[in-house]
Amino acid sequence: MNRLQFSVKKRKIEVVYGCFESDKYLSTRDLISAFKDLLNKNEWIIVLGDSNLIPAREIISSTALYAINAYLSRKMISKWLEIEFLLYLFGTRNISEALRIANNESTRDIGLILVAINSEKNHEAELYSLARLFSLEEKKCGNWQERYAKIYGVEPLEYKKLVGVARAKAALLALSV
Repeated sequence: MNRLQFSVKKRKIEVVYGCFESDKYLSTRDLISAFKDLLNKNEWIIVLGDSNLIPAREIISSTALYAINAYLSRKMISKWLEIEFLLYLFGTRNISEALRIANNESTRDIGLILVAINSEKNHEAELYSLARLFSLEEKKCGNWQERYAKIYGVEPLEYKKLVGVARAKAALLALSV
């Protein structure tokens, strides 16, 4: 489990994320529906149907900064913070494309990202609790570089270059809104 804390527009932001696996096949849509009912007003969860979609810490932090800034500025492409996060994560303005990449109708391999604004809860414990509801076991995050090179349409690059491509795509998206 990984955790980031920072401020955007004088608001405390916490992002907790990790990779999980299930002993049975699950639908990302079913997980999203169930998790949404359990979260507070200023908490959001992003469910990824492949744990290889959990990228490097630097990409998660840039994505979160851009998405949350857009949310707080009310200058979003989408209507929901979770979707906005996916758009910046995958570097696209196309909501359908972002959802296609993130969703999986039948998966045992799941990435979870919990975003909280001005919340004092223990979000690591909260994410573990949410994962346990579906018997999800934490696992080491895997080969994000190959997956993102394919998403971005580039040759597999070394770590720093791929992080640079991801950050550049997110920055370009932020400038276009």
